[in-house]
This record gives sequence, C-alpha cells and structure tokens, in this order.
Amino acid sequence: MIQIVQGRGSFLDLMSFANRVANAPKTELASLAREAKADLVQTLREPKSGRIYGRRTSRFYKLVSGVALRKSKATKEYRASAPGEAPAPRTGALARSVRSVAPRVAGGLSVVVFADRRVSFFRHMLEFGTSKAAARPFIAPLVEHYAAIAPERIEAAVDRSVDTSGFGPR
Repeated sequence: MIQIVQGRGSFLDLMSFANRVANAPKTELASLAREAKADLVQTLREPKSGRIYGRRTSRFYKLVSGVALRKSKATKEYRASAPGEAPAPRTGALARSVRSVAPRVAGGLSVVVFADRRVSFFRHMLEFGTSKAAARPFIAPLVEHYAAIAPERIEAAVDRSVDTSGFGPR
C-alpha cells in the first residue's frame, strides 16, 4: 500500500518526476537522431581526395544548314571520392535525401536515419559498391559511432532528469 503523507502537491510532483524520467530517453534519442542526420549530411558535403574529372572541354559538332560547326563546351571540375571514403557531392541529391524517423516499436525506442530511396535510388550502390566501383560507405561508419555512444548518452539523460528532480538518491 502506498501512503501519500504530504498530500496532493507531493503526488503531482511525483507524477511530474515520473513523466520527466520516462521522457528523458525519448528526448535524448530524438537529439541523437538530429545529430546523426547533421553528421551524415556534413560527411556527404565535405571535400574529398579522389580523382579530378572535367578539366577538359568537351567538343561536339552541330549541323547548321548542311555545314558541321565545331563547338567547345567547358565542363565543371569535379573531384570524386577515393574508395572507402564517403561519396563526393555531385548534385547534392544524396545529402538532400537524408531523413530521420522515430517508428513506434513495441517495448522499446527506435530511431532510423536513412537516405530516402525515392530521391537517391543509387544509395546502396555507393554504400556497398558494385562490380565496377568500390564501396563508398557513408552510413555504416555513422551507425557504428552512434551505436557506441547512444546507450551512454541515454543513461546520462535519465541520470540528469533524476538529479534535477529532487526525488533521486541523496
């Protein structure tokens, strides 16, 4: 049997404390998801160290009134990523496709940070490589990093919520 000695105010304080402690992991997980998404976008946008393409001018011929005219067109310079490095930004579609969602999971908390396939259908080819191109992993290193720090950060958030409430151990 539970006895409430000091009345309704203490009970409401206890309920507020319980809600704060229950919401601390959700809040910290949402913060981790925002941080992971920002890290992923930053990784995709930073300069790379691979081969440079596009220095030459491309030439094409245009047929005008039966006469072929030679034209030159300068192309933009582009530095690709080296194998094993995160993909280099070419159009920015991969960085723009990064999303995060918090699906409801029975008995637990979950956050998913991913590259949307409707925008960047090629993301798996970059992550795992193909028969002709080496892998440029960008999600796997992020998953390893956040899987290592997430439990500690969530535990620290719960500890902070207990410490600031006045109901924790003294």
